Amino acid sequence: MGFFDFLKGSTAATPPATGQGGRIDLNRPEYRNGCDRVGDGLLHLQRAREAVSGGNTDYARICYLKASESWKQANETESGKWARELEAVNKEYAAFVETDPAYRNGLAALLPIIQGNPGILQTDLYKACPGIERETVSYILYFAASSGVIERTKKGRTYELRAAR
Repeated sequence: MGFFDFLKGSTAATPPATGQGGRIDLNRPEYRNGCDRVGDGLLHLQRAREAVSGGNTDYARICYLKASESWKQANETESGKWARELEAVNKEYAAFVETDPAYRNGLAALLPIIQGNPGILQTDLYKACPGIERETVSYILYFAASSGVIERTKKGRTYELRAAR
């Protein structure tokens, strides 16, 4: 089963537990008045945090992605009402990624290939790494580009990859 296979379907929201620190407080009353995607975002965020606490990084990765997508859809559905929450979820997700063994180990495997082949296309990188699932490679490259480790430039239906300067 691939990384993104878990993204199919919708999940009903249940009242979530309270968040901690500067992160989204899962119990804010105004969230109860949001669209269904707000509830989904809260549920997935709660599950991501619980998975991190329990050491289940694979499940946390999936839940953070679902939380981010739910908040993005809620924000679009309600004309930008949830922009602050979307930004906070994406920051929390990015902080998780930096500690995610799949990201760290995958980047350690992919970066030397990118450095040795400046301008390699992402589709060619998939072929060069048959032991890493395509979805995992995409995840690693997306966050490596977001954090400035690599440069990822759209080229047709794929991306051209270079190590950051």
